[in-house]
Amino acid sequence: MIELEDLKKSWQSQSARIDRLEAENARLRRNIEGSRINGSRAKLLRTYRVLCIVALFMLPSCFFSLKQLDIPQYVVTIFALFFAQAALVNFYVYMRIKEIDLTHVSVKEALEMVISITKLRQRLRIVEIVLALPVIILFFLSLYHSNSYGLIGAVVGGVTGGIIGLRKEFEIRALLRSMQADLEDLLE
Repeated sequence: MIELEDLKKSWQSQSARIDRLEAENARLRRNIEGSRINGSRAKLLRTYRVLCIVALFMLPSCFFSLKQLDIPQYVVTIFALFFAQAALVNFYVYMRIKEIDLTHVSVKEALEMVISITKLRQRLRIVEIVLALPVIILFFLSLYHSNSYGLIGAVVGGVTGGIIGLRKEFEIRALLRSMQADLEDLLE
């Protein structure tokens, strides 16, 4: 009987040890996932900070460089208003991403925030494209009538900017998808 009692105690001791190790593994996994999520969050914040700065930089740039190209004042103003709204939109998304902090919100809340930001970005991209098209058309028409070299520069700049913008868009989408997948893994 003594051996049986010793065997039960040993079994319970091993079971408790296994439970502790599983809990520790789960904690370490959450830390690893959390650091990956926080890394993605930091990259998104950095990207949106740069987008805000670039949009704000374009405001005075519109008035100085477009004036040199003999672009009508109303086109310059519309161009500047577009970049002002782009800066505001990017700042808004930046602030929403900043709210995703695993030290202050639950994993479920963070996941809901990421999904919400992803949907918000999709809607805002559509709005920005709809707003950008008339601005771009008006800009190119103004250049076409006043400055052929400016038009060539604008086409080259537009293509270059479009390629950079698409690359950044794909990076942002990948980061958001990665954050969402990591948060979903944490919920399991």
